Amino acid sequence: MSLDPSHIGRYRILGTLGQGSMGTVYLAEDPRLNRGVAIKVVRAGLGDPEVLARFQREAEISAKLHHPNVITVYDVGEEPGVGPFLAMEFVDGESLSVILKRGAMPPTEALELLLQAREALEAAHRAGIVHRDLKPENFMVSKDRHLKLMDFGIAKGDGARVTKTSDFLGTPAYAAPEVLSGGQAGPGSDRWAFAVSAFEMLTGRLPFPGESVGSIVYAIVHQAPVYPDGVSETFKTLFDRALAKRPEDRHQDLKTFLVALVEAVDLPADHRNLLERRLEGTLSGLSASGAWSQPSHAGVHRESRRWKVLALAATGLLALLITQQVWSRREPLRKLSITSHPSGAEVTLDGQKLGRTPLRDVLVKGTPRSLLVEKTDYMSETHELGPTEQAVEIRLLPASYFVTVRSDPTEAQVFLNGHPEGLTPLAKLEVPGEGRQVMELRHEGYETWSEALQRGEALADPIRLQKIDVPEPKKAAKAPAAKTAPKKKAEKGEKPEEPSKIRKLFKDLFKKD
Repeated sequence: MSLDPSHIGRYRILGTLGQGSMGTVYLAEDPRLNRGVAIKVVRAGLGDPEVLARFQREAEISAKLHHPNVITVYDVGEEPGVGPFLAMEFVDGESLSVILKRGAMPPTEALELLLQAREALEAAHRAGIVHRDLKPENFMVSKDRHLKLMDFGIAKGDGARVTKTSDFLGTPAYAAPEVLSGGQAGPGSDRWAFAVSAFEMLTGRLPFPGESVGSIVYAIVHQAPVYPDGVSETFKTLFDRALAKRPEDRHQDLKTFLVALVEAVDLPADHRNLLERRLEGTLSGLSASGAWSQPSHAGVHRESRRWKVLALAATGLLALLITQQVWSRREPLRKLSITSHPSGAEVTLDGQKLGRTPLRDVLVKGTPRSLLVEKTDYMSETHELGPTEQAVEIRLLPASYFVTVRSDPTEAQVFLNGHPEGLTPLAKLEVPGEGRQVMELRHEGYETWSEALQRGEALADPIRLQKIDVPEPKKAAKAPAAKTAPKKKAEKGEKPEEPSKIRKLFKDLFKKD
């Protein structure tokens, strides 16, 4: 039975977006505004005032930033039996950490996301906010590759109220040396975490690997980055600086780091030029207030033409983004109900996990295409959704399984449902998952062994066959002694046998007496 709540606050729970050791993120519907939201609940947060304070802090920071690359938090509260919760913008996509589980990203895609991540992080720094837990897990990437930074729960800034137990709550693999050594987190430590994330996106691995938390922390504080084979010396030089132990030895802003990174990786020339123009136009040509600054060097007319071209390009890009946003908002929300026989199967929709069956009125955005239904010991099923299909019922077939068959004595014939499968020992005998399966072992001179197989039940190892008892032959009985044939009476006409002379003599003697 599922223990997931049906409602949290005023929000109706539709399904599970993600689940980990720290808590659960649910997909929910806001009945007042008729929109999908993501609800974050911390597993250990029941009745914990610090968790509620962190959620409240995240909501305050989200409202303060209000940036297109920062997740929007709508509501924060506490639900009886559930604990503190955070209602935030639903992003139809997956976290950067999930993307990186598939390996290193193409440089063009990685840099496109890094430019967006830079926008979010520098917006926070301009607002006096230090994130303190920057890592791929806290970047959401939508299906149209729009990135959003989230989880400001342990962020620190002007007026931050962070308890002593929260002095370091980040992830050690992305934490800067000064933070791990007990120093204060600042913009430089966020830029360190940004560089570690960029390293992982481009190489598929961390620059400071280790077998334990202790070994990772030691490597970050004392050792140089570990580079995979094949990276250029320019790449190494760039990250040696970005991951310097002292904050003052690193790049002092993300723009400088990214400009160098664009030069250090292998990119098509036209894409490199586009990225360089975007980096040059986003902040170097903008004042802190966001207005265009006046060029002060020579060649005003040439620079003026250049800014006009950039302004036109920026206007076109802005129009495209607005069109995408409007179109994204117009995408319909669709409700799906998914059941399986047996229940408890994991459902994935277009690569995104929805939860376990039965799922009722799951709210999805856009046009979903393919459902993957998986359950241990059963064959996976893929279902292509129809354009208007809303209720899906899947019947899962039991998957085959394998058993090891050994016997004493060996070389017994193995039969499965009457079909010969070979002689023992058999290391891997495939057994159909559906129906009743009977196995027999036959060996000359031994009794036939037979048993109905059950998934998950191990066979005796080895199966001991019983010898057939052969009865010993019985000893021949002695023939009875032949009886003396009775004398035949003399037939008529035959003379009786004459007694012997001795018998006659005795008769004569008795007569005389």
